[in-house]
Amino acid sequence: MEQQGVWWCHVTVHKPDSTAERLRFSLKTRDIEKARARRDKIFASIQQHFGIAA
Repeated sequence: MEQQGVWWCHVTVHKPDSTAERLRFSLKTRDIEKARARRDKIFASIQQHFGIAA
Protein backbone atom coordinates (compact mmCIF):
# COMPACT_ATOMS: atom_id res chain seq x y z
CA MET A 1 0.00 0.00 0.00
CA GLU A 2 1.33 3.42 -0.96
CA GLN A 3 1.62 5.98 1.83
CA GLN A 4 0.35 9.48 1.24
CA GLY A 5 1.40 12.74 2.89
CA VAL A 6 2.70 13.69 6.29
CA TRP A 7 0.42 13.29 9.34
CA TRP A 8 -0.81 16.35 11.26
CA CYS A 9 -2.40 16.84 14.68
CA HIS A 10 -5.18 19.44 15.03
CA VAL A 11 -6.47 20.18 18.53
CA THR A 12 -8.86 22.71 20.05
CA VAL A 13 -8.17 23.37 23.73
CA HIS A 14 -11.17 24.71 25.67
CA LYS A 15 -9.72 26.63 28.60
CA PRO A 16 -11.30 27.30 32.02
CA ASP A 17 -11.72 31.02 31.19
CA SER A 18 -14.21 30.07 28.43
CA THR A 19 -11.76 30.76 25.63
CA ALA A 20 -10.48 28.24 23.12
CA GLU A 21 -7.16 27.86 21.39
CA ARG A 22 -6.66 25.95 18.15
CA LEU A 23 -3.32 24.20 17.81
CA ARG A 24 -1.82 22.45 14.79
CA PHE A 25 1.34 20.38 14.69
CA SER A 26 3.01 18.52 11.88
CA LEU A 27 3.93 15.06 13.13
CA LYS A 28 6.71 15.02 10.50
CA THR A 29 6.17 11.42 9.48
CA ARG A 30 4.22 9.35 6.99
CA ASP A 31 4.30 6.30 9.27
CA ILE A 32 1.02 5.84 11.20
CA GLU A 33 2.61 4.21 14.25
CA LYS A 34 5.20 6.98 14.62
CA ALA A 35 2.47 9.57 14.10
CA ARG A 36 0.32 8.07 16.85
CA ALA A 37 3.24 8.00 19.29
CA ARG A 38 4.12 11.63 18.53
CA ARG A 39 0.46 12.67 18.82
CA ASP A 40 0.20 11.02 22.23
CA LYS A 41 3.31 12.89 23.44
CA ILE A 42 1.80 16.16 22.20
CA PHE A 43 -1.48 15.45 24.01
CA ALA A 44 0.41 14.73 27.25
CA SER A 45 2.35 17.98 26.87
CA ILE A 46 -0.84 19.98 26.20
CA GLN A 47 -2.52 18.47 29.26
CA GLN A 48 0.43 19.44 31.45
CA HIS A 49 0.83 22.94 29.98
CA PHE A 50 -2.85 23.92 30.17
CA GLY A 51 -3.64 21.93 33.34
CA ILE A 52 -6.55 20.10 31.76
CA ALA A 53 -7.83 16.54 31.62
CA ALA A 54 -8.12 14.77 28.30
